[in-house]
Amino acid sequence: MSVKAIGIAIKLTLEGIDQAKYFQIWIFAMVAITCIITQLNYLNMALDTFNTAVVSPIYYAMFTSFTIFASAIMFKDYSCQSASSIASELCGFIIVLSGTTALHSTREPDPHFVVVTCLLHISGQNFDVCCKYII
Repeated sequence: MSVKAIGIAIKLTLEGIDQAKYFQIWIFAMVAITCIITQLNYLNMALDTFNTAVVSPIYYAMFTSFTIFASAIMFKDYSCQSASSIASELCGFIIVLSGTTALHSTREPDPHFVVVTCLLHISGQNFDVCCKYII
């Protein structure tokens, strides 16, 4: 939400009302920078730990959900909309999340790797090979 406040401040500044003199805009900027750094740090840790195909849908769904939720609270986006408009927006959101879930759940599974270890035993002119397969 800090980014939205910064965007509004930039818009007002371009319209001729200077917003840089207010300390709140600098607080919003610091909060936005802190949140961006934290978010990128945890996203990188998740990508190091899990597959991208797992992290990306979860990240997208959570980001979209929290953005809609925060906008509804902070800016009262739904107070001036009709019930059908709100229902249409929520249905669209559910369809997008359902599509993301369907794409994630129907993807091909990761191939299984087979590890083969072999031991070569040589005695004189004879040799034996013993192999183990680990799936």
